[in-house]
Amino acid sequence: MYFRRVRRLDLPASLAERILNEVTSDRLIPTGMKESTPQDNPSVNYNLNGAQLNKKLSDDIYSYYDEFLKMVPDAPKIIIKRITSTVGGIPAHTDKGQTSTFTCVISGGGAETIWYEPTADFLEKYREADGARHRYKKAVSAPESELRKVTSITLQPWEMILFDHNALHSVSNVQRDSERILFSIGFLNITQTELEDIYDEWYIKNKKDQMC
Repeated sequence: MYFRRVRRLDLPASLAERILNEVTSDRLIPTGMKESTPQDNPSVNYNLNGAQLNKKLSDDIYSYYDEFLKMVPDAPKIIIKRITSTVGGIPAHTDKGQTSTFTCVISGGGAETIWYEPTADFLEKYREADGARHRYKKAVSAPESELRKVTSITLQPWEMILFDHNALHSVSNVQRDSERILFSIGFLNITQTELEDIYDEWYIKNKKDQMC
């Protein structure tokens, strides 16, 4: 739940270099994924745009992760997120475009991602029906007075984690007017906890294969 560092899913240097070259050469293909300052919280200002890599590079990445992805009963999708903020961070929110991912920072490391649990007042306002894919009725931007901090992580470039996008999280310590760029392979129908279980199963199988 929330996040887990997964070194076995770190990208090899050769693929990381190709991804970075694609990003810095500005050849990314827009996906239409967009988020921006929530209307109910005008004191913040950020923009997020999603993009995809060229087909050859995407195919090579999928191929590298093939043994792991074959164990995940959901279609993976590679997304590059470019996030800018003029206030130095993003308030507590959930993500509707992805339920879980394995993700890493490409550039703009040093920001802290913080996960929260909601209070009873928050749940009364936003809790989705039991069994719903998403926990809350919308990608909320919640006041921190209605939340309880649970855990956090400060990622450095290319450190891969399993990420729970369905849990409330914020981003702080972002350099003002700078851009954070993230790489992720995401899923819509698999929770982060389920993805952890699959990772553990894959990891054990991998170790056994290496011993043979």
